Amino acid sequence: MKKMETPWARFESWLTPRIPAGFSVRREGRNALLWLLLPGGICLALYGMRFLSAYESLYTRLNGKRVLAEMALMPEFGQLIQWNRWAVILPLLWALFQGINYNLYHRQVTKSIYLMRRLPDRWEFLRRCWTLPLLMAAGTAVMYLLLLGVCAGLYFGVTPKECIPADQWQRLWTVWIGGFLCWN
Repeated sequence: MKKMETPWARFESWLTPRIPAGFSVRREGRNALLWLLLPGGICLALYGMRFLSAYESLYTRLNGKRVLAEMALMPEFGQLIQWNRWAVILPLLWALFQGINYNLYHRQVTKSIYLMRRLPDRWEFLRRCWTLPLLMAAGTAVMYLLLLGVCAGLYFGVTPKECIPADQWQRLWTVWIGGFLCWN
């Protein structure tokens, strides 16, 4: 009977020839996952707190009942999601640091840069130094889009329609581009 391989095990076997020899594939993969998910999770929690605070301010108590306040208006989506740049910057900084770290490992620690330059595959050195950091950058983009989708879904799905400021759907693109390029 053939043993089924888990997706993580397949990823590890694929990643093994793509990081510098001597590095633990399991540790590097888990560090990348941690640096990808931790800032995203923290940012999602911060958005949740800001959103709940703004949502609760839409309502007042009238004769013991919770009622939508007159002329209540939710803050703009871009104001609630100001944290988004950190969900992008931190994983990208980690990826850049790892690429430089792998490069220095080849050049200074193992001095295998001389061997790497003589290999028939001239891309081996770059592949071992930058595969995981580039995967991290792509994962950051996907994670950011998922975070933005969850936050926008919460904003537009839960907030009463009459409390959403005008043109928020059009401004969603500005928030997405501004947050991803970090000039929000």
